[in-house]
Amino acid sequence: TFWGNLDAFYLLCSFTSYIVSSTSPGEAYKSPGRLLMAVKEALLAVLIAALLMGSVRAAALAGVKRPLFSVAPMMDYTDRHFRFLFRLLSKETVLWTEMVTAQKVVHAPDDALLDRFLAYSPQEEPLVLQLGGSDPDVVRGAARIASDFGYDEVNLNCGCPSERVAGKGCFGAALMREKDLVADIMQAVQEGMPGLPASVKCRVGVDEMDSYDEFRDFVATIHERAGVEHFVVHARKALLGKKFTPEDNRKIPKLQYDRVLRLMQDMPQLRVTINGGITTFEEIDRFLEAGCSGVMIGRAAIYRPFYWSRVDELVYGRDPPESGELVATPLGQFPERSRGAVLQQYCAYAEEQLADEEIRIRRFLGKPLQNLFAGERSGKRYRKALDENICNPEQSFSQVVWAAAKELPEEVLAALPEEACLSNSADYEGSSLRAGVWATAA
Repeated sequence: TFWGNLDAFYLLCSFTSYIVSSTSPGEAYKSPGRLLMAVKEALLAVLIAALLMGSVRAAALAGVKRPLFSVAPMMDYTDRHFRFLFRLLSKETVLWTEMVTAQKVVHAPDDALLDRFLAYSPQEEPLVLQLGGSDPDVVRGAARIASDFGYDEVNLNCGCPSERVAGKGCFGAALMREKDLVADIMQAVQEGMPGLPASVKCRVGVDEMDSYDEFRDFVATIHERAGVEHFVVHARKALLGKKFTPEDNRKIPKLQYDRVLRLMQDMPQLRVTINGGITTFEEIDRFLEAGCSGVMIGRAAIYRPFYWSRVDELVYGRDPPESGELVATPLGQFPERSRGAVLQQYCAYAEEQLADEEIRIRRFLGKPLQNLFAGERSGKRYRKALDENICNPEQSFSQVVWAAAKELPEEVLAALPEEACLSNSADYEGSSLRAGVWATAA
């Protein structure tokens, strides 16, 4: 595996470098005892290195240093309710907030509004805060305020192509034209959040600035001037302007995985997480084997969340959990790893959220559940029933959800991840493997 090869290489280098640095050929020849002592000391160095590598791997699997798998920040989707649902499916996935604009944080009139932008539940961790902004002073202020909330990493959005962000807002993907400004912003971020890992999310180009050299120069400038080591790269260029929508930017620019992989070869000191058009575990394996520090998915997490409930096992190498005890629900008992059990846990969370809120947030609470049964028999009938009744004041949130779940066969509610995922793993539209994009990444 990638980690196994990395460990072996690191330990071999530690052993060899210590021997070489400790003894010269003349000393080894004249004093075998000196050489033996050097070997013993080298073995001790290797043992320390092994312990350090264990710590690095632990940090990696916690998503702080090397986030193997993450879900992209998506406006109007990856809110705290979606993140709670996804955390029920995976304990290891690195989750991201929606982009939070620095201006809103700095100018929040009260703590209640600030909490709305930045607060989250401990269950969501590890969690990355994505900030948006183009004024280093304002972003520094936002980072300083957010530092009290305990995020695992902070990220600067240099990839969003929407007119609202990159046009009127003059940040997001528009910042890819301003490499020196981005370096200034990242220095400000780190001043506002000292000691916290800071990263940049960008694309491989923007409009006419779409050559590999320009992309590499953008990354190199930020790395050299601001010390940023982690870059999350969407492998498409951004098309800016009012005539291009965010959807256009997901479909018109071709995927250029080869540029991301080339960047990794040219700048091996960086940690690079690849993003864009990735929809299967097979693709994730291939990118990790190619040396990517991490793989980020986007819409695939929204369209069929339950597919990714095997991430901990298939990406992080965790032992698959036992089927466990049965969970009691209004429709019967279901295995605790099934979607029937997930619904029960999520409904308990939703009712707790609604205790102090108006009924208007019901739609936000129901949204993450819409595609929980995507691709399954009667999945569309479940979604229709959920959408039509989610705001019905005559029923509780849980009553609406379980009424919709009655549209589903019992075996669908009870299916374990390995059973459900196999049933719809091949019918997701737009897989990059089937699109042949690997031809340019080989």
